[in-house]
Amino acid sequence: VFKALGIKTSEMLTPYIIFISIYTLLFLTIGFILGYLASPLFRDLYLQFYLLPSVDPAFSWADFFIAIFVPFLVIIGIGTYRLLRIMREKSITLLSPKVKIPKKVRFKMMKKMVAKLDIKIRLQVALLLRQVSKVVTYSLSVFFALFLIFLSLSMREVFDTSLNSYYGNTHFESIAYCYDFTACEDNDYDKVIEMVVNINQTQVTLIGLELDNLTHPLYNLSNENITEQLSEGIIISKSYQDMYKVSVGDTLKLQIADRVIEREVVAVSNILLGAYVFASREDIAVNIFGYEGFFNALYSSERLSEEDYPLVIHVEDILTQMAYTNELMAAMFFVMFLVALLIAVIVIYLLTALSIEDQTYEISLFSVLGYTKKEISTILLSGYFKLNVLIFIIVIPYTMLANYLLKVFMIDLFDYYLPLQMRFMHVIIAGFVSVFVFMLSSLNAKRKIDKRSLQESLKIYQM
Repeated sequence: VFKALGIKTSEMLTPYIIFISIYTLLFLTIGFILGYLASPLFRDLYLQFYLLPSVDPAFSWADFFIAIFVPFLVIIGIGTYRLLRIMREKSITLLSPKVKIPKKVRFKMMKKMVAKLDIKIRLQVALLLRQVSKVVTYSLSVFFALFLIFLSLSMREVFDTSLNSYYGNTHFESIAYCYDFTACEDNDYDKVIEMVVNINQTQVTLIGLELDNLTHPLYNLSNENITEQLSEGIIISKSYQDMYKVSVGDTLKLQIADRVIEREVVAVSNILLGAYVFASREDIAVNIFGYEGFFNALYSSERLSEEDYPLVIHVEDILTQMAYTNELMAAMFFVMFLVALLIAVIVIYLLTALSIEDQTYEISLFSVLGYTKKEISTILLSGYFKLNVLIFIIVIPYTMLANYLLKVFMIDLFDYYLPLQMRFMHVIIAGFVSVFVFMLSSLNAKRKIDKRSLQESLKIYQM
């Protein structure tokens, strides 16, 4: 209309560029401010894992201009290019667009698969195949959004699972350590040997326990007490088994200083915190230190005084520190969850709306054939919903595989065990979110269908 009235391209382009510029600068600035305010949180998170100097976040105008104007110039450049291409079209062409008949895409195998299905399902499949590019974009976006949701749900419980697998079954409040390889004073606390040993050139934490100790019982994956099996050999943690592919019945060589002893793995505990090997305290004391009563640590069910021992660690302090780390990680994965939701909402909202606009002629034909608006909505949108369900089913095994590969990656590169696992509740939550987001995002498309009259649909096309 503007071109037909003789308005110059520059005059038409200026308002669009101004609006896009204001909109882009506003949200880029908001993003920079949020990132700057969140920087102490991420700094503290890194300091939980890495020994780095603590430096307060500092504002820099150079960083500000790079973070704001580089993406701003890219967005404005692309936007201007697209607008100029549109404005090169003749005014008559823009006022009276021609019908774009999509090329037929032949999928012979799919045709045979849907041949015996209900007519509505066949229509849904046919309509999806008429807009392959939108379907591919929709599928990939929903796939990665669901994957991020599953991943954030799986990783949110990593630290809780690790801590609970160890400290959830223990009953000590404090750990008192003696001087290196020197026995503490004899008392009524549970006597323990703790040390780092080499197994197949890998450092592992060895804990020697009394068979009748009450502060650190060991349980298997079936939650059965297996502490007494230490008299038959050694017990490894579940995380150690997964990290180094060790099974019950294998024989491990424990190297301590210049001494090597071989012990059979008799059981696997449900501990997921790291590489732990448990043995009988008496066995280690006799065969390594030559003294049956040797121990170098004490587990106490009451809080010990730091003045009585060279080093005292309180379990409450450990849990408090890990709880803080867990809160930071939970916040990060919550942000990941929200980002995934935002991606899903935007993609479903835009693509369903665009699909309805592209299929105005089909809507008219369905109306002529006597279909109600509800039936037309079902035909046009249910195809996307079924596609959603199919993608959801595909994402589940993909996420399980990704969790496994991520665990392997962390073990190989960082020697760190992540107890990632997909729970049934995660599937329920992700499924509910997926359905809710689709229904919410497709409301706009349904409104477009309800507002479209037969006359309005047909008059803009050249038949």
